[in-house]
Amino acid sequence: MRLASQLERAESLLKYSLSNEQWPDNNAVLLVGLVPVFFADFMLDIREQWVSEAFGHFDVRTMRQNFAHPQYGFEGLIRSSRQDVATLTRSGLIKAKSDVTAQADAKRRLLLFFPTAIDILLRNFMRRAQALSRRTNIIGPFLLRMSLFSPLPLVALDMDGFENGRIEAGYREFPTIQVANILDPVEPVIRPLCDHTHQTFGNQGSPYFDAQGQWRGPNP
Repeated sequence: MRLASQLERAESLLKYSLSNEQWPDNNAVLLVGLVPVFFADFMLDIREQWVSEAFGHFDVRTMRQNFAHPQYGFEGLIRSSRQDVATLTRSGLIKAKSDVTAQADAKRRLLLFFPTAIDILLRNFMRRAQALSRRTNIIGPFLLRMSLFSPLPLVALDMDGFENGRIEAGYREFPTIQVANILDPVEPVIRPLCDHTHQTFGNQGSPYFDAQGQWRGPNP
């Protein structure tokens, strides 16, 4: 009963945190959140220098070294770059908001993007979360959730740049995933969300996984 109650609390916190983001007027964005099931307020002292230094490496665009000093804000530590904003709260919740717009079509009032970008961003997010988990000793279990927002109809592009499905403007929530052990390989965890993203646009699934579920996409 305690586990069920904590799962409900964690899912409510995660859903609330993602759905209450501020959304841009002219960009499509991906929002990913991860929260420990047994979270508690102030379980993580984000004022500690070593926490700030560890979170400074939380770059979801690449797994190469790219340190940026986080800023301390009301919600927690905030690491900002040109296309992404990552946040670490006192409860151990991590979230990242990323611009996924590839191109704007002003004539048709559409936004275009590559769904495969979500596969890469989600994989990098989880790998960064693994590294942060090792540093903070918060090892889970966790809940993972993502949302996709576009202020205009959103057109998917295939890897050759051809239009390959579209959805209407708005906010879309994806199913919550339970992560029993964050230190396990991330690909089996993220694959359902990656496939779901591509299926939203009428495609079979992510092209970045082979038939055995192994990652065959780029390693940025």
